[in-house]
Amino acid sequence: MKKYEDKRINEFLNDLESTIKLDEEYSYRDIEYDLNTLYENIDKIVAYVKNDYKGDLYLNSNVWNPCYDTLVKVLRINNLKLIGCDKVTEKEQVVFIKNRDMER
Repeated sequence: MKKYEDKRINEFLNDLESTIKLDEEYSYRDIEYDLNTLYENIDKIVAYVKNDYKGDLYLNSNVWNPCYDTLVKVLRINNLKLIGCDKVTEKEQVVFIKNRDMER
């Protein structure tokens, strides 16, 4: 698993590693694709936060459910949220949330 400066992200990734091995799709899923997509998303989030949330952020939310759940956790700790709640896409916009009660 890839490592990040933020220990919370590393904890999420460690939890993900355990979770995916227990998932019924583990035996036939292209795990490398999903993990690489998740890492690309996290890299974009980290860069966006370091850039003081400037500009627009779009992520690929079209990943395996355990990876998606981890993505949402990483967004949450940075006060970010995916806009398209009812769908997944390869270019889903992310917004900053001021009130944590708005999390999904």
